[in-house]
Amino acid sequence: MKIIYIATSVIPAEKANSYQVMKMCEAFTKIGVKLELIIPIRWGGVTLRVDPFKYYGLREKFKIKKIFSLDLIPFKKFIGHIGFWIQNISFALLTSIYLLFKKPNIIYSRDRFTLLFLSFFKKNLVYEVHSLPKKIRFYEKFLYHRAKKIIVITKHTKKALLKKVAIEKEKVFIAPDAVDLEMFDKIGQSKEALRKDLNLPINKKLISYIGQLYTKGREKGITDMLQALKILRKEGRDDLMMLFVGGEGKDIEKYQNTAKEIGLKEKDTMFLKKVSFTDVPKYEKASDILVIPFPWEKHYAYYASPLKMFEYMASKRPIIASDLPSLREILNNKSAIFVKPDNPKSLAGGIKQVLNNPELAKQISNQAFNDVQKYTWQKRAEKVIHSIST
Repeated sequence: MKIIYIATSVIPAEKANSYQVMKMCEAFTKIGVKLELIIPIRWGGVTLRVDPFKYYGLREKFKIKKIFSLDLIPFKKFIGHIGFWIQNISFALLTSIYLLFKKPNIIYSRDRFTLLFLSFFKKNLVYEVHSLPKKIRFYEKFLYHRAKKIIVITKHTKKALLKKVAIEKEKVFIAPDAVDLEMFDKIGQSKEALRKDLNLPINKKLISYIGQLYTKGREKGITDMLQALKILRKEGRDDLMMLFVGGEGKDIEKYQNTAKEIGLKEKDTMFLKKVSFTDVPKYEKASDILVIPFPWEKHYAYYASPLKMFEYMASKRPIIASDLPSLREILNNKSAIFVKPDNPKSLAGGIKQVLNNPELAKQISNQAFNDVQKYTWQKRAEKVIHSIST
């Protein structure tokens, strides 16, 4: 089978969506698909000179074709959203021209804009959807009808899509995100050894959050974690430290100021900027507890299938998560401790429950690790291919 995967992401880049695209392309290649990834030439990201396969820690290689696009997005401060439209239109047009005489079995993408252009003369389109707008416009409905298959990452996304667009339910396939277990398997160091290598405190219980501190301007519950730590400090838990890995400079500064404002000391928290994708598992395995503190917000509650959740599960560390429908599609009461979203007191209680019961911590860690075995990128790719073929 031949697949052309189209991505508008900046690659290589630190964003999770770029990583997800590259891991899926690797997984398709691993199962025998002949794959070509098409991406725009854009500003930003890491650097054009960086090998994307090394940057993402990929073991399988595939063809990457770069298409010109008039990238004015970096100048949005001066020209507004017009830069976004110019970049997308130029890339969609030139990609469509490039594909005129190509004959892949499948054209696969997360980008509705380019697929919309292609939908006028191509029928072998697979559209992977990670969120839905409040209102689906008529031209987007046209794409949903023309697409051969629609891949969504949560049950609620499928339910909401079928409610908004009159398409047959068999056309929509649910495929949650996944994890590369080999990245965790090859870490042979103990928790203590990892902490020494990463310059993390040895004598503290590390309560960690790994990932961006904001997503598209959305809060992710970091303040709730800081408030929970304040509660625990008042109860005499001086052996704890909260670790945040993956923030941008301005966001780190904001939350450092928040920590000071609520009365936490500098030694109570550690904020680190983004680390390489290959180092993320090390920080997760160096932690004592991993937290998903998302607030009750529509995106997180129904549409999110966060990569960190699967990575946390693979790390064999106890997970504390906000009680949200999207997270419960993967986690359950045997594999995680659920706490009320937007509730620092509940989060503090969950942390105490894990710290005070080592056997419980071990049980939920092992169950999460067993459960995540079916959520690998390769298995996701196999299921997607099977859904397309049936």
